[in-house]
Amino acid sequence: MLIPKKVMNVSRLANAEPTRYASDGVQVRRVWDDKCVAAATDGRRLIEVTWSDKELRPEYAESSLNSEPVNGFEVVIPVNHWDEASKLSPKNGARAIDETTNNGKYTIGTADRSQTRKIEGECSKLPYPKYESLIPEHAIGQDAAEIYVDPKLLAEVCHVLRAIATDEKNRSIRLVVPLDSRRPLVFEANADGISALALLMPIRRPEGWPAGNRV
Repeated sequence: MLIPKKVMNVSRLANAEPTRYASDGVQVRRVWDDKCVAAATDGRRLIEVTWSDKELRPEYAESSLNSEPVNGFEVVIPVNHWDEASKLSPKNGARAIDETTNNGKYTIGTADRSQTRKIEGECSKLPYPKYESLIPEHAIGQDAAEIYVDPKLLAEVCHVLRAIATDEKNRSIRLVVPLDSRRPLVFEANADGISALALLMPIRRPEGWPAGNRV
C-alpha cells in the first residue's frame, strides 16, 4: 500500500494513549485493488480518508519495500511509528506499507533510488473501534444543509472565539448552520461576561465535487 504524504496527517486526530473508547493508532486497510482507507479517532473526533494508490506504485516498483495490493489487508499502526514514518526522507514522497506481512507485525517506510528507510513494529492488540456505524447518512435539503467553507478560515474563526470568549467552565462554541447554503455560518461564544459573534461566508461548490459524499 502506498500512502500519499498528505494522508499521514490523519494521526493528528488519533489517540496517543490507549483507552477503552479509542485505539492508540491509525487504522489502514485496502477495500479493493485500488481503494485504500485510513482512519483515526480519539473518541471525540474521527477522520476517514480514502484514496487510490494505483498511480503511485511505479515509483516503488524496484524498491525493497513491497507495495503490491492484498485485498482485505488491515493493520493498526501506533501513532508514534506513524509519525516517525511521516518524517522519513524523502519528505514529500509516498509512504509504503508491506501488505504481504501477516504475522502480527508491520513494515512502513520510504524508498528512493539509493536508499530504503523503514520502520517495523508489532500491530496494536486492541480491536479498532467500529466507527463506520457512527458516520451519519443525511438527505441534503431534508434533514441537513450542505455548505462549503474555506477550512483555514473556519479554523481561524474557532481559534479566535476560543481565545476571546471561552473559559474552563464554558468551552463550547455555538454553531448555527443555515439551510440556505448561500447564507453565512454563525458562531457564538459567551464566557467571563464577554460575548462574541463571528460569521463565515460560504464559498462556491467546487467543480468536480464527487456525488454521494457522506455528510
